[in-house]
Amino acid sequence: MTELGVVILGVMIALAADSWREGLLDSRVASEYQMRLREDVSQSMIAIRLERERFSAARAAAMALTNDSVTAFGSSSGAHVDDLIVAGAMGLDREQLGSEVTYQELVASGQLALLSGPARSALVAHYNQMERLWVALRDLAKINVRVTQLTGYNPIEFVAYGRSLTEADRARLSEALENDTGLRRELRQLHGDLVFAERLFDEVLEGAQHLVRVLE
Repeated sequence: MTELGVVILGVMIALAADSWREGLLDSRVASEYQMRLREDVSQSMIAIRLERERFSAARAAAMALTNDSVTAFGSSSGAHVDDLIVAGAMGLDREQLGSEVTYQELVASGQLALLSGPARSALVAHYNQMERLWVALRDLAKINVRVTQLTGYNPIEFVAYGRSLTEADRARLSEALENDTGLRRELRQLHGDLVFAERLFDEVLEGAQHLVRVLE
């Protein structure tokens, strides 16, 4: 009977040791993931702020061009032209908003449970907010198509390759704003969508800041 007790005690000690080692390993893995997540989210916040500035300029330009109409490309408000081109280049790669590699790895590996409850909740909430923002940006009015038709260049070419509007481009855009009520309507719609997008940008940034604090 004594021997049996010794065996049982030995088994229990071994199991406890295994459990301790697994717990230590899980803790190390969780710490590594938290460090990677902090880095991902911190870098993402920089990118999101830059994109927010770009879309804010586009919102202001969309409203100004709608209001200025015929004189939009005159010397007094010609600064809006560049912003219109940026507004037209609404298509952006999702990666421009930051990396999701670590988060997706956690989800795919089933190791999300390694994080504490508050960290896990903040993490999931953050990437859900990112998804909402991405959908909103993806579904913005496709002004780029109209600008392409009027200038012969896709707005992304202006942004990516530093193209400049010619006088003929300016004349066509000015005429379109004067005579094309559809274009003005699209610009107004774009303005409204960008106002909504700005709110989403702010929510994402607020959530990201909270997540970084929780992961510390």
